[in-house]
Amino acid sequence: MQSELSLLEKGIDGELLARYKSKRSDKFFPIFVPLRGSSCGGCMMELSTAQIEKLKKNGILECENCRRYIYLED
Repeated sequence: MQSELSLLEKGIDGELLARYKSKRSDKFFPIFVPLRGSSCGGCMMELSTAQIEKLKKNGILECENCRRYIYLED
């Protein structure tokens, strides 16, 4: 199981993985939440148009309010 996780981790951006592990060690769940309309799926704070555009460009965005990572659902 551990070797399988190590293989999967190699395909993930190192900086993002380090931030994920930090939040996980702090028992901060869920770490990844979907965009709900124009709001964070974790805290429901409405995002600005600029933030939504940044999310669309980068594929992921850290919420300024709850610090969760917001992603776009397909």
